[in-house]
Amino acid sequence: MNLESIQSIFVASAVLMAMLAIARPHWLLRPSFAFACVMTIVINPAAAFVMKDGYPDSPLFDSFRLSSVVFPLGIVAWTACTPFLSDVARNLRISCRDADLVRAGAERSDRIIMWTGLAACGLLTVWYLSVVPIRSTGMWSIIFSNGNATLAREESLKLLDSVALKYAYSFGTTVLAVTTLILLALQVTYRRALSSAAILISIIGLLTLIGITGARMPMAKAILAVAIAYALTARTRSQLLVLPAGLAGAIAIVTSLTLWRSGKELFDASISMSQGIIDRAFVLPFETGLHTVQFAADRGFLAGANIRPYAAITGQPHIVLPSEVYHAFYFFPSQGSIESGSANTCFFFDFQAGFGIWPGWLIALMAIGMVDFSLLAFPRVRGRLRPALLAVLLMGVFSLASSAFSTALLTGGIGLTVAIAIWWPILVHAHSTRINQIESATASAPERT
Repeated sequence: MNLESIQSIFVASAVLMAMLAIARPHWLLRPSFAFACVMTIVINPAAAFVMKDGYPDSPLFDSFRLSSVVFPLGIVAWTACTPFLSDVARNLRISCRDADLVRAGAERSDRIIMWTGLAACGLLTVWYLSVVPIRSTGMWSIIFSNGNATLAREESLKLLDSVALKYAYSFGTTVLAVTTLILLALQVTYRRALSSAAILISIIGLLTLIGITGARMPMAKAILAVAIAYALTARTRSQLLVLPAGLAGAIAIVTSLTLWRSGKELFDASISMSQGIIDRAFVLPFETGLHTVQFAADRGFLAGANIRPYAAITGQPHIVLPSEVYHAFYFFPSQGSIESGSANTCFFFDFQAGFGIWPGWLIALMAIGMVDFSLLAFPRVRGRLRPALLAVLLMGVFSLASSAFSTALLTGGIGLTVAIAIWWPILVHAHSTRINQIESATASAPERT
């Protein structure tokens, strides 16, 4: 199939996705459909329209481009064939806007998890800074020593020799800190100026923890997660304006950190920086996927050796594909590149590199479809924690655009978010039952004279 036909399919697919998102907004709560929208916006424009020197030009890679463009259509078919999951998504969306969302018991539960989250994030910050000196963090270097920002970002992660600290930091910043941040943000009101000021200070502290390595996207995703949570609780159309405002805030975070990192003035950096951001946001996600599949195709594909759980089950040596692709296509010592880089790519391309273009397409469709069942864990979640966890879940789903499937499930936060949605209501119910039993026993005990 020629490039013009692929472009026509992409345009038709994009129009269909937009129409469905408007006509059935509750579909956006389904992880598969949310990812399809992200893929349509971020990855597939380059798949349809971008051709650079060095890109392979062969029937195999025409098929590769086509597979990327039609993947959202496969997700639409899956969504249409599973209406019961769409009903769950609709009910969750309605319940998030319910005027009775915050009842006395739910509000108490929200406060407990909010203060627990703040305490845990405080301990995590102390643990992190006890290992990585504050002057060695990426955030410090971006603000005060931008010439060393890239190196400091790498070093601030390399210094985490403890596996426990690495996972604690990853889980803490992708799930716990963002959930706590959202719960705090939903508490802000002009009617309580003093408490709102304290909340804003706490929010700044959480954002600092999330972005302490100097990475731009975690802070931007946190801002976007807050906007999504607000939109889920919106009862009027005007309140939905928080979504474009949140997107603008996320872009401002990325732009500001990029400017600080470059050490250039705004006027001098505006043209080159805007081009770099556009290329990174809308070309690189497809390009890394193209090079990932190209690397695998040159070796007859990888028989799943790049998928860590599958490689462990089948007894194959695991291939760290992002590192291999980085060294094959992006590592140029003469330009001073960091030797330990990784060319992370979308889970969809990762499956294609492991199993072939169309077998990988089908496996990726089944995998993202299974994530939809995570919605079944949320109906029992009460209070503001429900929209907060749904927003964090969607952020984990968005991370699938730049990470392997197992990585997004674990360190991306999808698995931990679902676990919290399952276990927190159980703990709250057990606690409430215990309190009621104590109160009943106290009330029924005979009075002593």
